[in-house]
Amino acid sequence: SAWIKLVITIQAAHSARFHTHVGNGNGTDVGELKYDLLHMALDLQLSPTLRYHFARLYPAQARRPMPRVQGLLPLQCVVQQTRFATAKGTSSLLRQLIQECPEAATLPCLGGRSLLQLALSNNFRWSNGVKELVYACPDALHEPDPVSNLSPFMMASTTGMESDVNTVFCLLREAPLLRRFL
Repeated sequence: SAWIKLVITIQAAHSARFHTHVGNGNGTDVGELKYDLLHMALDLQLSPTLRYHFARLYPAQARRPMPRVQGLLPLQCVVQQTRFATAKGTSSLLRQLIQECPEAATLPCLGGRSLLQLALSNNFRWSNGVKELVYACPDALHEPDPVSNLSPFMMASTTGMESDVNTVFCLLREAPLLRRFL
């Protein structure tokens, strides 16, 4: 079937790119490491839509750390990839990963940043994943970024080539106590 061909293609591409060997359809054993289909799709930076379908079909894989990326969870890996900050389907993928592993949204990333802070520094917008991260971990709205010492709404107004006014507005709306900084 087409699904089996897709799985075999992903396994072969992962094997060729990361010099692993291909195993069965449930995952690829690489010495001590286990590569799941969701992890392979993330490693290969496949489209958010494909990643979303893997996350829906294999929900347990969203809770397992990725062996190739310093043991980060899939949600953390998606937020770290700036290429998907504006890609269509990223918010659905984040929503699915948060649903399967809600505790991942509260874990700090490398450098002590929250996922929300990391997403904002990587130019994620309200409509493309920031909303999902805010609702999954509302406490992150009140934490200053350890790198820039800015609150999330300030980060949204200063990151990238141009700030996204809608993201700034929505972050302020969700954290009214932060309006005192205005």
